[in-house]
Amino acid sequence: MASRKRKLAKSVRKANRVGRKFATGEANLMRLIYVIFVVVLAIVLVRGAISFHSLKAEQRAVEEEYAQLQEQKAELEENLKYINTPEYIERTARDMLKMVMPGEVLYIMRDGTTKTEEEMKEQKAKEAAEAEKSADSSDEQADGEQP
Repeated sequence: MASRKRKLAKSVRKANRVGRKFATGEANLMRLIYVIFVVVLAIVLVRGAISFHSLKAEQRAVEEEYAQLQEQKAELEENLKYINTPEYIERTARDMLKMVMPGEVLYIMRDGTTKTEEEMKEQKAKEAAEAEKSADSSDEQADGEQP
């Protein structure tokens, strides 16, 4: 009977060892699954963070472009207001189409520019004023040189 008890005790010890081995193998498998889960979760979070930052950078670029386009739109609207004024239309008709008002005379210069009689008179008046101004300044210089 003693030998039977020994055999029984031996088989129980052996079963416990096998159970512990199986338990540690199962624990190792659970640890491996946990590590794999954590790694996959980390990869997903890092990729999400990278996507988030790239989308934020793209959003800032789009907002800057939007602000520039708003400024350009305001400039174009201002330009459109100017283009629709009678002064601009008249100036364009005179310069590009060589049109004149009734009773005006159009002068075509040698360099290809055009001037009306009124513009010619204004130019001559400016030239006369400049000539008078330069004559006055030369007289003042001459007076300043004499003791």
